[in-house]
Amino acid sequence: MAKCVGLSKPVVALVFLSAMLTGCQSMNTGEEGRGGLFGTGFAAGLDDFLSERPFFDGATLDGWSQSVDGSWRVEEGDEGGMIVSDSDADTLLISQGRYGDFRLSLEFHVGSFVNSGVLIRCTSPEKISPIECYELNIWDDHDNQDFRTGAIVTHKSPSVRVNTAGRWSRMDIHAEGDLIRVSINGVETASLIDDTHREGHIALQRFKDGKAQFRKIKLEPIGMSWWDSFRTTLFPGSS
Repeated sequence: MAKCVGLSKPVVALVFLSAMLTGCQSMNTGEEGRGGLFGTGFAAGLDDFLSERPFFDGATLDGWSQSVDGSWRVEEGDEGGMIVSDSDADTLLISQGRYGDFRLSLEFHVGSFVNSGVLIRCTSPEKISPIECYELNIWDDHDNQDFRTGAIVTHKSPSVRVNTAGRWSRMDIHAEGDLIRVSINGVETASLIDDTHREGHIALQRFKDGKAQFRKIKLEPIGMSWWDSFRTTLFPGSS
């Protein structure tokens, strides 16, 4: 799909929906098209569009809220837009939408002393912590190495030590039912069976000194109907 420069994600989604509807109308003339306007061709095309969709549009912080105003910004990098924070304040960037079962992938770049991480299924945007969420840590030089990069904080230490400071690395998170699994650079570091938090907000964290950068943030819902997935793509705070 060609990049639509200058168009917001909702506009792109609406254009796609219009194109899909037009295509389905022309397809639904033969025996194979008798599924109606919202037949198999429409559903399959929409599933392809929504699966592993960008969770960050590369240009704005639409769909996100900052715990400290002005502490996060978007910059253009070598491989597209990045979310960046290097403010004096400890800060969080919190999704406006709530999510339950999903696969989340992103790339991050932090210094060794930066206390960063990704928090998922957070109960409230006003209560972001390892108690109210599951925190997948990014902090190579944590004082307690049981909770260094790749840990599920307060739950699981990393089974494999993966060093990430000072270079771009990838985090993959799988949250499905009571299973939480995290991998760093393709290596699974921790998994947890726990049903305390079933859905909630997603947050990026940057505490202490230094800069945290995130890019290529993608979310793939698991078990969500195509309409709910489409709706949360258009209106991320409506889930």
